[in-house]
Amino acid sequence: MLVLGIVCFGLVGKSQTIDTAVTSIAAVYIQPVKAQFSDSLMSTHLGVRVIADDLKSTATLYWELLMSNGAVSVNGNYTMTGADYTAWCNASNPVPCNIWPFTVVGKAYNLTFTSGPAAKK
Repeated sequence: MLVLGIVCFGLVGKSQTIDTAVTSIAAVYIQPVKAQFSDSLMSTHLGVRVIADDLKSTATLYWELLMSNGAVSVNGNYTMTGADYTAWCNASNPVPCNIWPFTVVGKAYNLTFTSGPAAKK
């Protein structure tokens, strides 16, 4: 059962950075969240992949929350339609095409994006 209601902050205007260390799916850093009661680790990444697009008005996005060890905590599909679909790759949208699906899914599930872990000195 997906328990994302514990996320304290909504989607903010921070830029998302694709983490190339996660190789199973393109993923961005999120504010750590315990997605399921039974999870032993926090989910630290949101992975999103476009699995269907009618090229007119609807796209289906597969998403997954990845824990800090790389394991998938929860996953699902999200259907992007309406204004979200119209804004995707639209010249008036400042969010790049490859980042927009993460933005839409993050907003839908109230996830907060981060720039990643602090660099170690």
